[in-house]
Amino acid sequence: MGIGGQGNDGVAAVVQQQAGSIGYVELSYATESGLTMVTLKNQAGNFVTPSLDSTSAAAVGVEFPEDLRFSASNSSGSEAYPIVGATWILAFEKMKDAAKVEVLKAWLTWSLNDGTWLAEELGYAALSDELKVLALEKIGSISTF
Repeated sequence: MGIGGQGNDGVAAVVQQQAGSIGYVELSYATESGLTMVTLKNQAGNFVTPSLDSTSAAAVGVEFPEDLRFSASNSSGSEAYPIVGATWILAFEKMKDAAKVEVLKAWLTWSLNDGTWLAEELGYAALSDELKVLALEKIGSISTF
């Protein structure tokens, strides 16, 4: 099929080195590497360019299950980019060390509130208000044995 690259950095490097090549990397890597990005037709019939806004738009109308595992790819939103992915942080719901529980909960809460600027600076879209509320509820359920 072609030449592979290891991870986003590797794929971006291969795409840059091979004229006419096509690859898939996260938005932040494509932007940072100066790669040309493709405008795609979404489910609503609109041609959309990848951006933080079109990534966020993909989550509009998505129903989030109890465990928060979801896919926003090929979303029906009119401004949604059709190829998006989500990144999760996995944490134990019950932990032995109360101090570690509090530090983890504080950091996760900060990242969803005051720390969103950092995610956006790194090229990641902020969570929708609905998903943020659900994630904060999950954080609140982390406790000790």
